[in-house]
Amino acid sequence: MKDVQEAQKFIHDTLGTKAAAHFATAVDDLFCSVKSKAIFEPYDMDAKFKFEAVANGMIADAVKIFVGDNYVSPDGRLEIHVTETEFLDKAMMPVTEITAIRSRSREIVRMMVELAMQEYERGQAIAYEVNQRVRLFEEKFVGPQPPPKEEKPPVAQRKDPPLEVYEIEMMRLERRLPFLSNDEGNRLSQLYALLKITAKTH
Repeated sequence: MKDVQEAQKFIHDTLGTKAAAHFATAVDDLFCSVKSKAIFEPYDMDAKFKFEAVANGMIADAVKIFVGDNYVSPDGRLEIHVTETEFLDKAMMPVTEITAIRSRSREIVRMMVELAMQEYERGQAIAYEVNQRVRLFEEKFVGPQPPPKEEKPPVAQRKDPPLEVYEIEMMRLERRLPFLSNDEGNRLSQLYALLKITAKTH
């Protein structure tokens, strides 16, 4: 499985249009969440395992849609037998579509996790750059700041960060209200002031 498009085509050809549409939406949601996570949780050591769980859930949901469309009676009864190793129809024959999905599910999950981690690492670099820009402007307008606890290799920095730099940091702190420490509360107040100063200079 070389890319997302191939996985989506395989889901479509195997489970049908409805399941494939749900899978495609779930893929978009996954990569949007990866970008958000990279900004707000750039040092999550369990990120890979969480992405793997999400990818497994995406495939399971696609199978559930297929089963619901094809193996549920009008009165809502499930017309499929599930054993530890197989999914069997009313004639006790393996459901070939589910067998096909199970044979390639690990391949699909592995590919999705690799792509998610690549996006997460790109997001980590962006988060680091944003943090460095904020620190530079805090030092310019507030004074020297203590060194950050986590450091990554230096990245290219612009002299004039966009307003979004402050807004992202403010959003991170605002999400912790009302549990901010005194230092975090002071920093949030400083960022409000810095945003006003920066807005006037842009």
